[in-house]
Amino acid sequence: MRNDPIIEEIHKIREKYAEKFGFDLDAMFADLKFKEQQCNWWKVVRNPKVLHKKP
Repeated sequence: MRNDPIIEEIHKIREKYAEKFGFDLDAMFADLKFKEQQCNWWKVVRNPKVLHKKP
């Protein structure tokens, strides 16, 4: 299996980000939600599909 330098770089970035928060998923999630609220990007929101049961 060949190593992909792009994938390796992504893994390094992800590891560094997780280490910054002591690998605490709740802290990482809170940081990402905060960053999401601060950005002015458009967000796509889709309503969940309603599945109808057959009678």
